[in-house]
Amino acid sequence: MGNSLGGKLVSFGLCLNNGKCIDLVNNYKCDCPHSYTGRNCQIFVDLDKFSDTDRREQKYCELSNCQSKGGDGECHSECNYFACGFDAGDCSAKGEPFSKCDSASYCAHVFKDGHCDPICNNEACLFDGFDCAPGHRDCPSNIVDYCRMHGHDGICDEQCNSPECAFDGGDCSTKKLPSILPGDISIVVLTPPQEFVKNVGLFLMILSQKLRASIRIKSDKSGPLVFHWNGSPSTKRVIFDREQVSSNAFLPLD
Repeated sequence: MGNSLGGKLVSFGLCLNNGKCIDLVNNYKCDCPHSYTGRNCQIFVDLDKFSDTDRREQKYCELSNCQSKGGDGECHSECNYFACGFDAGDCSAKGEPFSKCDSASYCAHVFKDGHCDPICNNEACLFDGFDCAPGHRDCPSNIVDYCRMHGHDGICDEQCNSPECAFDGGDCSTKKLPSILPGDISIVVLTPPQEFVKNVGLFLMILSQKLRASIRIKSDKSGPLVFHWNGSPSTKRVIFDREQVSSNAFLPLD
């Protein structure tokens, strides 16, 4: 059932449970009230399901003196709970991950639990930890070695331009990013340097798949910023030969 208004279709009765129907021109979406989701607001979700859990965790954080530990730059596992702001951001890259999520408590607790929660499948709620995304597929075995060696080389290889093959390291993208995201991510890889050098292409491909982004290793005029690690920072670089550097195009992290 619908009425014509200015050439647009305005539908009534489609959005259940007092949901508001929003006209999209020959289509619609429902702005659902608290605790309802779905195409027509037909699905009830107990958004207060974890209220007791939050209260227990908040008391635990108080006993652990998390308020004084928060913001000190170190992630304290005993404070890494939604109710305690994930150690004031120390465990979540200096931010509170669900601060813009309308169903913050619920979505924080069901994040990446292997079950798709549509009410959390949006940017503000971090896409439910990709629980609603299609199942992961590996890069085909007949081209995985080729794609591993030729990602980030500046040349678009269409056969590698797929999610499972990390979109050829971004080589096929026609979009120009306005700038590189600020800051760096430092990762300690528990493998001998020679093994890391041997498998760096596969490492970047897998990491790109996991993070759903084009991941590259930052470089300076002396080469890739990869260093030996013995439990503390080191200035001794891991050496890559010229062929590896050029074929993997070690650029700043996007």
